[in-house]
Formats: sequence, C-alpha cells, structure tokens
Amino acid sequence: MKKYKIALPCLRGVIGDWVYYSSLMSAKQIKESVSTVKEIREATNLDEVLQRKLKERKTDIARYILNNESRFFNSIILGVFGGVPNWIEFDLGEKFEDELSSDDIQTSENSMGIMVFEGNENIFAIDGQHRVEGIKIALDKDVEKIKDDQYSVLFIAHIDDEEGRIRTRRLFSDINTNAKPVSKGDRIIIDEDDIKAIVARKLYKSLKYFKGGDIISVSEQSNLAIEDNEYFTNLIALHTVNKHLSKLYKIPRGEKGNDKVHVDAFYKIAENFYSFVFENLDEFSNYFIKNEITIKQARENNSHLLYRPIGLVLIAKIYVNFITSEIDLDKFKNLNKLSFIFPESHLNGILWNSGKMDVRMKNQNLAFHLTLYMLNEYAKDKTDDLLKNYREILKNEDAILPDPLT
Repeated sequence: MKKYKIALPCLRGVIGDWVYYSSLMSAKQIKESVSTVKEIREATNLDEVLQRKLKERKTDIARYILNNESRFFNSIILGVFGGVPNWIEFDLGEKFEDELSSDDIQTSENSMGIMVFEGNENIFAIDGQHRVEGIKIALDKDVEKIKDDQYSVLFIAHIDDEEGRIRTRRLFSDINTNAKPVSKGDRIIIDEDDIKAIVARKLYKSLKYFKGGDIISVSEQSNLAIEDNEYFTNLIALHTVNKHLSKLYKIPRGEKGNDKVHVDAFYKIAENFYSFVFENLDEFSNYFIKNEITIKQARENNSHLLYRPIGLVLIAKIYVNFITSEIDLDKFKNLNKLSFIFPESHLNGILWNSGKMDVRMKNQNLAFHLTLYMLNEYAKDKTDDLLKNYREILKNEDAILPDPLT
C-alpha cells in the first residue's frame, strides 16, 4: 500500500461505544490509501478474516460507476490501525458567539475537524470492499469520468489483535466492548500535541498556587458544582484560559507547539498571568496570598464570580486585551474598584440571575465588553452597540449603562 500524507475534513460522532469520523475521499485517494483485508493480512483463518472475500461483483460496481451519471453509494466503513491519525479540532473562537450558545459552540468544536494521515497508518475496508475495488477499477479505466467524485467514508479505530478482530467483525451485530468517546477533560489529560493542554497539565502540577493540583478539579464538566467547597477551578478552565493566553505567543510556521522550547515559553506566559492576577486582584489575593477567605466562604450563595471558572476566564480575556492593546497593566488593578460579588456587581443580570450562573456565550461576551467599558478602556464609537446588547440581555428597553470608573 502506498504511503503518503492526506488531510481530510471530518465530523466526529459517537454511536453506542463506537467513535467514528465521517469524511469524503476522492477515487484517487481511495485507490492509493485503502487496502482490502486480503492485501493487509495473508491469514485465512476465520478468526482473523474481517470481511468476506472479494467476488466478481467488483466489476459490476465498476460498470455501474462508469455508466451512470446518477451514481450514488452509501458510506464505506474503513478501519484504521498501525498508526494514529492526528485529529485537529476547529476553533470557532468568538466568531459565532452572538448567534450560538456556548454549549452549541463547544459541541461543534468537539465534532468538527481535520484528520491528518501521516502515511504510517493501515486503512482497510470493513464494509464496502466491493465498492472500494469497483472504484479502483473504474478509475483505471476512465480517470476523467470520476476524478471529481467524492465518496462518503466512515473511519473507525481497529485494534489489530484477536479481541479487536472479534469486535470489528461484530460491528453490525451491535456487540459492544471497550471503545468509548473521549471527553474534553480526558483529551486535555492525554493530548500531547496541543500546547494549551500540555501547559494546562503543567500548571496543574507545577504552579505554586495550585498546591500540586489539589485545588484543581479534573472532572469532565466545564463548570464546578455550586456546592463544591474543595476546588478553586478545574482543568478545563485552565485550558480555556490558555486559549486566550495563546494570543500572546505565536509559534513560528513549520514548528510544532509541543516542542519543549515553545511549551516552556508559553508556560512562562501563563505563569506570569496567574502570578499577576493572584497578587494584584484583591478577590484572588485574599485567598492565594493573604489566606483571608476560604473556598467554602467564596462559594456561599454562589456569589463570588471570580471563584467560578467563568470568572477566571473573564479575567484572562481582560488581561490579554490589556497586553495586546498595549494598555499599562497598572490600570488593570482598577478591577479592584469593581465588584465581582453578587448582587452588587455590575454583571448582575448578565452572568448571574436568581442565584444561578448564565454562561451563554453572548452573556460572557457582554460581560467582557461591559467590564472594559467600566474601566474606561472601551471604544466610544461602540457604546451604542454595547447599550443595545445590554438592554437585550437584561430584557429591559429602558436600561442604561452603569457609570464607568472616574
């Protein structure tokens, strides 16, 4: 089988305990990268054969492809083993935050991406061998006829041992074994390519304020339980903060983010952020420096915003904005003149309503812009739009913006 690198747009999905990736391949890509079981394995033992032997039907399929303009196939199911393709998730960022909820954006980011095959993987047809062979025959006979065809394929991970072969053979018998979808929290724990995940783990373990990770939750939820009195924040929040801090560090084109030099440099940026905000914002220094408040006290009535993951992320966004806008960080300390404790906070009704957090992306976006406005660091020509969004989220057409700091 010819080895070469291909990158395919994919949708990641889960059915039962199968994680699959739906994509499109050209006839040329199928010919050059997809093998039949017979080509991959010489053994004929029934316990190793993953699919029935090819029959003359492949020529009928080739004839169908070449003779029908309205040709169409259902998806070909492909197994992958011998190498792990690189899955690159799309980062929708803030582009759709006004149109979609944060949950919808997160779900889309988790499901959309690019699958990159480096060439050391073995790809074979689990279901659709006849179609694969028919496509190859048709391509050999008339390249122009089908060069623009895009064939629907589903990739699944095949474990090439006895148990894995049994599992793959029984794919359509709906017998489940060990394959499980990987949560966002788990991906952060195991990802060795994403510099944001690598640094999040390093912060968890090494940042002096986090006590060896004792006050950082590794749960799969993006938020913390209201009744949680043990953890300051969670690993997912550290990763989200790193997404924003990554605007302060550019990895040169062609270099890998997981190289030690980049990991160390980005860790230093993150370390500087936490050191600065924990030492200079009273809300944080009361816990991390002065030991004047406990997490339990900060969680009473769910009132201290900065002790929720959403609050930490908000502070990170403001910090990054100050640096990228070249605003003196001494002015960042003016945040101490604002309250992030409900109900007196300027964000009451935006991120907090009747004792519950409202973490919709449009609310988070308004909280960010309104806080900049309160700090007198907001563009005056955007104030009208800010007021419009403020009234919309408060559901009050007569609402006026709070007075900024003097």
